[in-house]
Amino acid sequence: MGLLARLMRAKKKDAWLPFLCSSCYEFRPGEQMRALPWWNTDAGAFFMKYNCPSCFDKSLAETEQRIEHWDADADKEFRSFLEIWNVLKYFPDVQGASIQETAKNVLRLVTESKGKALAVLARVRA
Repeated sequence: MGLLARLMRAKKKDAWLPFLCSSCYEFRPGEQMRALPWWNTDAGAFFMKYNCPSCFDKSLAETEQRIEHWDADADKEFRSFLEIWNVLKYFPDVQGASIQETAKNVLRLVTESKGKALAVLARVRA
């Protein structure tokens, strides 16, 4: 996780901007940001969801459930998520034999980093 380590060691002048939690709708310091792929049932698509530490576990469980109930829509939309966020460019080790396996690997990365790995992608894009 070279990118993650470099950005986490950023100097104070490069401090993270505050963010709005996608679940509780509270502004939080940027250092608390957790990010993960999340299935929006209304849109029928995976979006990047930004959570505070208090809301992160519930969103992670929802995403895990969607990945366990995989179908053609999830497959198509997770491909789009990977492309939009350049996930494989920054984290090539998550590539699996199938898109569902890749999704599981991304969630493992998100879990192991406590949501910080994909939060870094949001910061890179800012």
